[in-house]
Amino acid sequence: MKKIFRSKKQWQKILFAQPTSGLSISQYCKNKNINISNFYAWRKRLISNESPKPGFLRLIKPSFPTLKDLHIETPNGYKIELNGFDELIFQKILGLVKAI
Repeated sequence: MKKIFRSKKQWQKILFAQPTSGLSISQYCKNKNINISNFYAWRKRLISNESPKPGFLRLIKPSFPTLKDLHIETPNGYKIELNGFDELIFQKILGLVKAI
């Protein structure tokens, strides 16, 4: 069998698509020509990387007076992008994220 290199994003798509396929993991892997051992290894790797670690995240207020754009990406793939940063809007977004 020819080795196929797949990126992390490709494995994320593969792992996300399997449950919705209606197939067992072994049948899904067989149909997609995926090594089942690699499937399980990547599933374990990505799940352990995405699990949030307990603790606190320190946010440091920038020393400059204004921030035009803000980009935040969490380890599990959530992205927050603010153009024209406003502190009140940011506080509301943090409240929503906290509620999740």
